[in-house]
Amino acid sequence: LRQDWTALIPGAGDGGSAGETTAALTVREAATDYVEALSRYENPNTVTAYRYPVVKHLLPVLAYNDDERTVDRALADVDEALVLRFVSTKQAERTVLQDIADTLAELDRDVRGDPERLKAQLDAEEWRLLCRYGQRGGHHTVLDPSASGLISLSSRGLSNNEINRCLARMRDIVRMANRRYKLGLDDPTQGCSLPRGDPSREWLHTVQMQALLDAAQTLDANPAQDAYAHHGRYSAVLALGLLGPRVSEFCAARWRDLSAQGLFIPEAKTSAGRRHLELPAIVGTSLHERRATLDPRPNDYIWASAADTKRDRNNVRNRLLAPVLELGAQLLEQQGQRPLPARVDADGNPTAVRVRPHMFRRTAMTYWAWADRNQRWAMGQAGHKSAKMTLEGYQQTFPRDPNARAQVVAWLSGAGDQPA
Repeated sequence: LRQDWTALIPGAGDGGSAGETTAALTVREAATDYVEALSRYENPNTVTAYRYPVVKHLLPVLAYNDDERTVDRALADVDEALVLRFVSTKQAERTVLQDIADTLAELDRDVRGDPERLKAQLDAEEWRLLCRYGQRGGHHTVLDPSASGLISLSSRGLSNNEINRCLARMRDIVRMANRRYKLGLDDPTQGCSLPRGDPSREWLHTVQMQALLDAAQTLDANPAQDAYAHHGRYSAVLALGLLGPRVSEFCAARWRDLSAQGLFIPEAKTSAGRRHLELPAIVGTSLHERRATLDPRPNDYIWASAADTKRDRNNVRNRLLAPVLELGAQLLEQQGQRPLPARVDADGNPTAVRVRPHMFRRTAMTYWAWADRNQRWAMGQAGHKSAKMTLEGYQQTFPRDPNARAQVVAWLSGAGDQPA
């Protein structure tokens, strides 16, 4: 699942380099040069953001001339047709992975905990992709004999924008090879980009947010019903929905970063991203109680994984939020309230809840506007370098229901009862 492809590239760690060979430069050798050059970035999150598309997506498809991955492909052989095949492969994977996710949601827990029984529910291609993009127990591969727990997906496939980012990395690799080796290769990604998908502008209304908070409290209070109760879903929903951190910042938060000043974000791509998140009283209280219960060490992660390690940003929805969303959707249905945002089929019927961590960030910015927080404050809280993205959150429709705005003001009021 987390195989390091760069370790397999000639010259990646033995003192050699691609430039010392007279043979045609291969895709793996050129990718090695590119990945090694990423060391100029000081922020590890930036390095990961550039490296991941190369290691996880580009190399498995483009680096070899055969399906067994034994014959290296020359960089000069990567043309527009091959790049288009990569694009269509990722689009097909996305469709299959979404089908797998729907299947997993319908299966009993005992089936999802048994690889052999689960394999019988899937066709060969679905099983292959589940073994590649799936996980068991939070951090093991699906077929790891030492693993236990439920099998889930760590990815539902790449969006059009993410596929385009992969193409941008391929373009960077070719440009670097051209500069370093005077190759004069054409850009194989020219004309292969997909239409950009407009980012979702959905956010959680107050009744939806309250249902999720109620669901999270219920799950935290009933460990017998939820094996991950000690992970603090209530404080997680509060922090995501009222503080608005990026999901990577949420996963990286440690107890040492929490103080009377708020929650410090030490690692960010820009100087604006390094900031203190101001804690409303309700968030501060929940974190104070959680710290008192866990008695953690300063370096422990606030919302750690099942193995008490840093949580994978791609697993926040599936591992931490999924039970909250499921129970929250049930509560909203019982109350006759607005349902959670969902995917719809060709007939317009909802098929699955579609709430991702970034929706909480948009929700937070919307709530800040409702509570009359000024835009400069919101830019600082969001870690935005430009006001443009902050304004998008401030352009949501204000609620006609005065009770909804009053609820938001109550959630965001005060800064007392902070953790010491």
